[in-house]
Amino acid sequence: MENSTAADTEDKVGYFLYNPGDLKTGLKIILDWYAVPSDLEILLMHRVQAQSGSSIVFADEIVGELHFQGLTVSEGDTRLVIDTATNLIYGVDYKDERTGTFYNKYLIGGDFFKVPPTQSPDDLLSKELTDYCDYILINVPRTPNVTNCKLEYDYLYY
Repeated sequence: MENSTAADTEDKVGYFLYNPGDLKTGLKIILDWYAVPSDLEILLMHRVQAQSGSSIVFADEIVGELHFQGLTVSEGDTRLVIDTATNLIYGVDYKDERTGTFYNKYLIGGDFFKVPPTQSPDDLLSKELTDYCDYILINVPRTPNVTNCKLEYDYLYY
């Protein structure tokens, strides 16, 4: 799935997560090592809509988070993969093949999370996709014309 950029914050890059399936699904977050800070933070945000007079207001709440400290790359790894379906954090090489290096020991807080099904726009006040999609925030630098983060996940149906 190609990801749209959500509202970035001062120190985090955001990506929308659209899951039209019926079930929560695991997520692979694939980061280029050159963009990974040693203290990495990943937040899963849920957007809530409400009516306030004649306006629609939005509130975002954290529904999942992962915190890493002291991340350092092992030789041969070009990307870091955080797989919330298997609860594994591992390195891959330039061919995207696993190198055998695991990074779970750097996880100091939070829990592995799944991508919840996206709310039906029929039940919401605003029908704009960006107004009701959950999104993920990652404290990696935004580099113009460079994709240093890739998200992979499946849509699961009954």
